[in-house]
Amino acid sequence: MPATTLSRELSREWSSNSTFVPVPPSKAKDHPEYDDRMTRVLKKLGVDVRELVYQKESMAPTHTSDERHSIQELVENYEIDEKLAKPIPTHIVIADDMVTAGAHFRAMRKVLGNRFPGVPISGVFLARRVFSKNTK
Repeated sequence: MPATTLSRELSREWSSNSTFVPVPPSKAKDHPEYDDRMTRVLKKLGVDVRELVYQKESMAPTHTSDERHSIQELVENYEIDEKLAKPIPTHIVIADDMVTAGAHFRAMRKVLGNRFPGVPISGVFLARRVFSKNTK
């Protein structure tokens, strides 16, 4: 269903000229609980999907925890997979299933922007966590 919703909402012309880069899940690729669900959803769109950014180490999931990773912590844990860096994207779309506070997006934008200077970067998110007013 998420792929159907995305394909309905995103312009085909815009999507076909973009490289979709999923935000890495909280678990690193070598962890048994690694979840590539966002990559699988994006591949159903029939667009350029690349896991250009990966995490060096697993981290606690932000959307289920009160622990917040700083943008700098995330940047330091992210690496570019140089095997996937060519051809150079003309437009990057960072995609995530959940945006909590935007730190992952900002960290991804920084890492990708440093590697691909001048390439426009957008974001697509399937859901947003809304904090109650009692949350600090």
